[in-house]
Amino acid sequence: MESNKNCEKFDEFFLVWESSCRNFIDDFSFANEEARLSRLRIHVFLRKDTPLKALPPAHDWVELHYSLTTCPFASDTCIVAELLQRFGACADKQELCVESPSTIYLIADKGRKYEEVIELLTYRNTRLRFVEIDGQDNTILDILDSACKFCKLVFSTVEERDLHNLESHNFFCAHPECPHHTKRFYTEKDLQGHIQGQTMCPYCDDSIFCSDQARREHMKTIHDILEPISPRDKNNNALTCQFCPERKFTSGEQVEIHMKNCHKKCNCSCGMYFKTRDDYIEHFYTVYPLACFENRKCPHRFQSVMHQAAHHREDHFATHPFYCVPCQHWQSESGSRQRMCFRDEKSLRIHGKP
Repeated sequence: MESNKNCEKFDEFFLVWESSCRNFIDDFSFANEEARLSRLRIHVFLRKDTPLKALPPAHDWVELHYSLTTCPFASDTCIVAELLQRFGACADKQELCVESPSTIYLIADKGRKYEEVIELLTYRNTRLRFVEIDGQDNTILDILDSACKFCKLVFSTVEERDLHNLESHNFFCAHPECPHHTKRFYTEKDLQGHIQGQTMCPYCDDSIFCSDQARREHMKTIHDILEPISPRDKNNNALTCQFCPERKFTSGEQVEIHMKNCHKKCNCSCGMYFKTRDDYIEHFYTVYPLACFENRKCPHRFQSVMHQAAHHREDHFATHPFYCVPCQHWQSESGSRQRMCFRDEKSLRIHGKP
C-alpha cells in the first residue's frame, strides 16, 4: 500500500549518469516546501567508480543507485533491473489506481532506447504510464508543467505557477499580431526594448510593426513598395557559435544542432563543448589523468590512484593493483618492461617515501 502512495505522490524520473543527459537535471529549485515534498523523485544510476567530483547534485529528491561492477554499461543494466523489479510486480496485481496513475519518465540519450522494456511492463498492466524523454534536448523544466523557466522554479501546482507569472513576468506586447502578444518577456526592461524597436508605416495610420520583416511584407503587399533588408533585421536576433563566429543562426535549436555536429561535447560533469576533438581530449585527460596500466588497450581513465587500483583489481583481476605513477611514466619513456606495482596502498606509500 505504501508503494501506491509513492507512485501517486511523485513524478519519477530515471536517468543514467554516464549518458549524455546530465544536463537534464538543470539548475533549479523549489518555490516552497510543499513543492519540494510533493513534486518529483529523480533516480540516478551510475557506476560504482564514479569520482566524488562527478557525482550528481546532492538533494533529498535525488536517489543514487550505484552499480555492482565497473563494466562500461553497468548503469544501463541497473536501470532496467530496477524498473523490472519495481514495476514488473505490478503487472499481475494491477496495483496502480485508475484515477491518478503514476507517470514514470525514462530519460534517454537515443531514440527508442527503452521501448522494449516499456512494452514488457505495460503489456499486462495498461495502468502503468511510461514516457521516454530526449534528455539531450530537454531539461526537467521543459517536462514539469508547474515550472517557471525564467526563474527556474518548480511550484506544487500549475495555479501557483500562473500566479507567479502574473506577479513577476506579466509583460506582453500590446500589438495583437506580435508573437510576444501571448509569449511573455522575462522583465519589463525586455518589453521596453521591444517597444522601442517597433516601427510604423508612413502611409497608414495606427500601423505598428514589431519586426522589420512584418513591415516589409506590409509595404510590399499593401503599397507595392519593396524595402531593402535592414542590417538590424539581419543581425538583431542572430545567434552565433562560440567557435565559429562567422556562422549565424536564427534559433537556439539550430545552434545546438551545429554544436553537436561540428564540435565535441564533454561527457564528464562539466558538459562543456570543445572546438575540436583534440581540445576535448586535452580537457578530458586533465580531469581523468590516470590511464589503465594493466592493459594499454583499456579505454578507462581515472581521477585518483584509488579508483585506478579498484579498476585493476576488479576488471583485470590484478593481484598488485597499486602502481607508482612516476615510475610507470619513466619506464614507458625508457622502454623498460618492468612494472612497479604493489599489493596494497601501504606498500605504495612506503615506496614513495624518500
